[in-house]
Amino acid sequence: MGETLVVDRIEGDIAVCENRSNGVMINIQLSKLPGNVREGSVIKYYDGKYSLDSDEQKNIEDRIKDKMDSLWE
Repeated sequence: MGETLVVDRIEGDIAVCENRSNGVMINIQLSKLPGNVREGSVIKYYDGKYSLDSDEQKNIEDRIKDKMDSLWE
């Protein structure tokens, strides 16, 4: 399956990422990540490679939107 990480912030040439399964923060060189990675991006680490996980990104964004919408109901 691989690891799912979320980019918390970018500091210079390092992406500070949170492992979604255990909450551990790790630093990853930006050069190892896809070129269009940004804060909040969801990435998968599988088979020695990092890739964007747009499906999981959409799921997270939808859950946040639902929570925000419920605050105003």
